[in-house]
Amino acid sequence: MDRTGYPKLADYVALEPQLAIFKRFGALNAENLYYMQAEIASLEEELRQIIADDTKSRDRKVQKFSSSWRILQAAGGNSAQWQKRMEIRVRLKEYNEALLQCVRLQQIDPADERDLNTLNEWLWDREDGGRAFLHDDSVKGPEYDASTKDLYEEAKDLIPLAPRPGEKDAFTRFLMGPLLEFLNDKFLYRLRGNGSYSNTTLVEIADTIVTVAACLLLVISTIVLYFIHSTIARLGVVAAFIMVFAVMLKVFTKGSRIDILAAAAAFASVQVVFIGTTST
Repeated sequence: MDRTGYPKLADYVALEPQLAIFKRFGALNAENLYYMQAEIASLEEELRQIIADDTKSRDRKVQKFSSSWRILQAAGGNSAQWQKRMEIRVRLKEYNEALLQCVRLQQIDPADERDLNTLNEWLWDREDGGRAFLHDDSVKGPEYDASTKDLYEEAKDLIPLAPRPGEKDAFTRFLMGPLLEFLNDKFLYRLRGNGSYSNTTLVEIADTIVTVAACLLLVISTIVLYFIHSTIARLGVVAAFIMVFAVMLKVFTKGSRIDILAAAAAFASVQVVFIGTTST
């Protein structure tokens, strides 16, 4: 039996996990936090006033509520301070959980534009896709959900459950984006048709290209230095190759600044040793 509606959409994104894109509801989450924050701030003011009143009480036990947890607990429901603290405890727990959830949501990178375009195409352009059960703002009625189209308009507020692997560096993004689209339009579609490409395979190809390029750079720099006899010229060439190597690391890898500096220093040391052993 063919599945329809949201179950069919779930089946579709299950095959392509990076297409499982959902709205972060950043503004609504922030609004909720602001209201929770205001509520707790108001409760805090009420608590401070209760504490001040208890301190002025003629009852010596009540006066000790702020300095003795046991006395306060023993009073329990008969104490306004205890009741207010319990209320605040519940609200703080809810607020802290919501705050931490928002922090985690903000740490997730937005959905890839290519994946978002693919999902929107399925949702709105394909008769066998979302057009069979979704609608836009022109369709009204209690049997329809809120416009799904609006949910996928703000790209920065959309996050994937499974981001594309290994696409943090500029080169891999270029390889899996514009370059792949160009090659597919010109050549690859004749071999593969409209089939998709494995992200893992593409990442492995990118890693291989980067590794080969780094090795070639080391070999080429050594060959160039071999044919240069002037020490000053050699140092200039070494400086140029170090700059090229550092730029390659920045573009082709996800290395941090420290990683790039360490790799560049190692690359430079190899060149310097070669100069020292071949100088006459």
